[in-house]
Amino acid sequence: NVKIAYHQHVRYRLFDAGTLAPLTDELTLAACPAAEGDVSLAPFASGWAAAWRAGWEHVDGSELETIEVEAPAPSAHWSVGPHLPGPAGDHPALVPLDDSRLLLFYTVGTDPEATTVANVGRLHWVVLDTAGSPSLEGLPITFTADGSTDDPTVAHSQPAAARAGNHLLLSWRSAPVSADPGAED
Repeated sequence: NVKIAYHQHVRYRLFDAGTLAPLTDELTLAACPAAEGDVSLAPFASGWAAAWRAGWEHVDGSELETIEVEAPAPSAHWSVGPHLPGPAGDHPALVPLDDSRLLLFYTVGTDPEATTVANVGRLHWVVLDTAGSPSLEGLPITFTADGSTDDPTVAHSQPAAARAGNHLLLSWRSAPVSADPGAED
């Protein structure tokens, strides 16, 4: 048997803000054995930070993923997970808190009904600190906007976050509740 695998790597290029003239050749931000993609960018300190999903195959054949975050200046790298993969195509969301900390939101796969398939994405969060550990585990978000009890069988996806002054804005997509298929939020 021959197993053919290809790996996608995260690459970037810097451009002049006024003229959009290239300032660098194409550079590699991440090149590891995992498939990498679904990149998000955010301003951070005096530069920027990038977050992406990196998929791995575990020894037992199960698929896991990590969320990788890189900040070229100040030079920092964090790895969150491993955990079961979130919904396909979901991008992590990054929000700078100050010049040394970022807030990361992302989805992980869960199996709340014990079907043996992690097909319910759920939101998680973690604070990344340049003075902290490079390997972290996130925490689940367990609230709803209307204050009702959070239903673990309702899938979350597509997190987006932003700061407005001292306020943090977080949005996500919630799948329909099984009793009300038209109630997608």
